[in-house]
Amino acid sequence: MAVPEQPVPRSAHSQHESGPQTSTWSAEFQLRLPKSIQVINESRQIIGTKEFEEKRNKWAVVSMRPHRDAPAGTAPTRVPRPDLHGLNRRLERMFLNMDSLTYSGLTTSDEVKAYIIYWVHDLDTFSNELQSPTLSVQDQKDMIRGLVNLLVSLNRKLEEAETTSQGIFYKHASSDIDLTFNKLRCFSTLCGKEIEEFEDEREEWKQT
Repeated sequence: MAVPEQPVPRSAHSQHESGPQTSTWSAEFQLRLPKSIQVINESRQIIGTKEFEEKRNKWAVVSMRPHRDAPAGTAPTRVPRPDLHGLNRRLERMFLNMDSLTYSGLTTSDEVKAYIIYWVHDLDTFSNELQSPTLSVQDQKDMIRGLVNLLVSLNRKLEEAETTSQGIFYKHASSDIDLTFNKLRCFSTLCGKEIEEFEDEREEWKQT
């Protein structure tokens, strides 16, 4: 008597015929992105990972405290746009990280590189907001005043930094910061003055 042939399970049969299928669309799409966008995305990923770890550690402590319900009608947390407070705070942190690299005898790290690239990118975003047609004259004046103070802080940090730290910043800020500065010159003569001082300091560093 002939033994009836056992049916092949559908899932196994399908696997045998078609084999594993992987989509290469996302990889192809990523390759089409401009290099500058890829660098910014990588920088955001590095910064985001570090900030996530810091917040997770913070909330691990907060969760041990007595819980208080949020008041009714509280708006959900949103990712803030670049502002002067954030740019100043991250400027301080950036140079602290560069100083620690210098004292360790190192010249660069992915984290510091990411901070510099991301900071320059956010400075550019902030400069674009200064051109918004919905911005009032007074708000624009206040933002420009704060921007001048930010540039003063940047120049002071660079003047006080070690030569190695200066080189780390100039290297990773590269030509992107020059493109942003070209936008900022037109807003204020004081902005232009601080930008010229930045460029002079950079030229002096190149001669060392």
